Amino acid sequence: MRAPFCLLGLVILQTAIAADNYPTRPIRFLVPGATGSSQDLLSRIVANKLSQQLNQQVVVDVRAGASGVIGRDFAPLTRMATVANVMTVNAGLGVESVADLVKLAKSKPGQLNYGSAGNGSPAHLAGAMFDVLADIKTSHVPYKGAAQALTDVIGGQLQYLITSPLVAMPHAKGGRIRVLATTGAKRDPLIPELPTVADTVPGYEITQWWGVVVPARTPPAIAKKLHAEIIRALQAPEVRDLIAKQGASVQPESPAEFATFMLAERARISSLGKKANIRLDD
Repeated sequence: MRAPFCLLGLVILQTAIAADNYPTRPIRFLVPGATGSSQDLLSRIVANKLSQQLNQQVVVDVRAGASGVIGRDFAPLTRMATVANVMTVNAGLGVESVADLVKLAKSKPGQLNYGSAGNGSPAHLAGAMFDVLADIKTSHVPYKGAAQALTDVIGGQLQYLITSPLVAMPHAKGGRIRVLATTGAKRDPLIPELPTVADTVPGYEITQWWGVVVPARTPPAIAKKLHAEIIRALQAPEVRDLIAKQGASVQPESPAEFATFMLAERARISSLGKKANIRLDD
């Protein structure tokens, strides 16, 4: 079993070395994910602002695969944003709460299916954590993307899915799925009417987050300048508003704070991975 290195969603790469007049060439954002994914959308919001601040082109390079994880030899800069997902169920399942879903799963061990965007993806981890903490057994069905999984929840091929509120809420309002709860430790301020999974399953918490890192050998002066410019971009009101429209909240922090967070999150997810026997796609 290989435990995933959490949910790193954004990487910055740059080949320039001199720090005095950095950047002298375009900056490349390497984004592990799919075109149109949350990583892609959030990266473009920040990249556009950085381009204005630095007067230099910032290119977003989207690369799918590896369950959203690319490489390991990086130095942390900051988290960019965080979001709690939502637990959704098929509208005809007869489930109106997390407690109902737990009761149904206990009565049909292994018979309820949940989907994800692939082994080791956030939705897979979220479903596995639900199994472990609720003491139930459900079946994981990996897809190539969350959109296809949500389509199958609507169609009844899947019983539930943990996914982005931005994707789920329009379908919930149309009655095509039912949204039961959010996956953060506290209620989401953007959808405060929803309870948390943890209200029913104590200790449940799994959120998606996106961070910014640079190659480990990046000169400290360049890393420091990039960090300052990214924090400046994240604190801009228009960037905060655009990110909020994606259902996420900005999370600017120091490199040390980001490193501490990643270590703690890696330990937590690794423990979950061992209990649930999760493997990343090779």
